Amino acid sequence: MCEDESRFRSLFSSPKKSLREGSSNVKEFAIKENHLFVKAYQKGRKAVKKTIAVYLLPDYKAARLQKENPLKQRLNRLGFAVSKKNGGAVTRNRCKRVMREAYRRILKERGIKTGYLLVIAARTACGSASTEQIYADMTAAFAALDLFPGMPSPFRDTPQKKQGKHHPDGAYHPRPKRAPAS
Repeated sequence: MCEDESRFRSLFSSPKKSLREGSSNVKEFAIKENHLFVKAYQKGRKAVKKTIAVYLLPDYKAARLQKENPLKQRLNRLGFAVSKKNGGAVTRNRCKRVMREAYRRILKERGIKTGYLLVIAARTACGSASTEQIYADMTAAFAALDLFPGMPSPFRDTPQKKQGKHHPDGAYHPRPKRAPAS
């Protein structure tokens, strides 16, 4: 085998550089299916700020994706949404680029809890906002959703109320069972 052929094989047989080194390439973990966007909009928690709206939903495929990941880490799957109301293609692409950069910066500086579907939607003010304003709004939205490490879980397991009558004294009194019809 010649030197060129071995170099060619080594380039294309190794895992992606960004996954191997642990860096975060936002495009690798993008949400591409429309039904996931719709599910995040309808069932997810949201935090709305001046320039962006963030929708958060637990990712039920996170365990499977963790097994497939070469580093065996849980990941967030991200989706960026910018509508035509925000402006032309140049403005929309700038919004997505700035939102991706703000996400990378937050990930690098503070870290984010993993295992979620995150949809970050640009609002109309995003097109004219500065990079720092978008970064500040994204940080505030993530804090409102308890996404930073050390905060309580965004989806707390709240106990379901039992079927029964609750009296003003706060005690639980089950409903009386009906006598069978005779």
